Amino acid sequence: MTPTTPALDTFVSSVGTIVRHEHDPVMIVKQIEPLLGDVLRDASAIPPQFKRPDPNRYSQYLLHRARDEAFSVVSVVWSPNQSAPIHDHGTWGVVGVLENEETETRYRRLDDGSVAEYAKLEAVGTFVLREGQTSVILPPHEIHRVENRSDRVSISIHVYGADIGSLTRHVYDPDTRHVRSFVSGYNVPEEAPGP
Repeated sequence: MTPTTPALDTFVSSVGTIVRHEHDPVMIVKQIEPLLGDVLRDASAIPPQFKRPDPNRYSQYLLHRARDEAFSVVSVVWSPNQSAPIHDHGTWGVVGVLENEETETRYRRLDDGSVAEYAKLEAVGTFVLREGQTSVILPPHEIHRVENRSDRVSISIHVYGADIGSLTRHVYDPDTRHVRSFVSGYNVPEEAPGP
C-alpha cells in the first residue's frame, strides 16, 4: 500500500519528469531539492500511518516506487535517541526533515576499495538538519550515519535514484574496518483506524 495525497502526488509526478529528462545526478538533486522543500511545508503530505515510530529501530516506509524503479520516495521515522549504523546508498538522494531534526555525520573512504569487506573511514563533518531543511547524497561521497539525538520523534522524507528498499548497500564499522552488505526493505504501515 502506498499513500496518495495531493502534495505527494504532485511531488512524485515532478520527480518522475526530472528523472526521465535529466541524467546527471548533480542536476537531478539540484532540481529535486527545492521541490522537496515545498513538500516539507505541508504536514498532511504523508498520512499518519507512514509516520509511526518503532521503539526498536528506525522505520522506513515506502511512499512511492517508480514502475521502472528509477526512483523511490520513503518516509523515515526515528524514535527518540535512535540511530542508523554508518551506511552508504549506492545512488543519489535528497533528504528533507518533515518533523523535528536529525544529526548526520558524513564519512570519507580512505582506502581504494580493492579489499573485499574492508574500508578505512574518516569522519569529515557532523551537522544538524532541522525541520524544513534538505540535504543531498551523491556517490561516492554518500557514506553517513544519521541519529535522532532528541527526545521527540523525528520524521524525514527521502528520495533516491533507485528502489532503496531492494538495493544492496553496505554497513561500515569504523573500529574493525569491516564492511557488510545489507538490503533494508520497508516497514509495513498499520492501517489507519476507521471512523
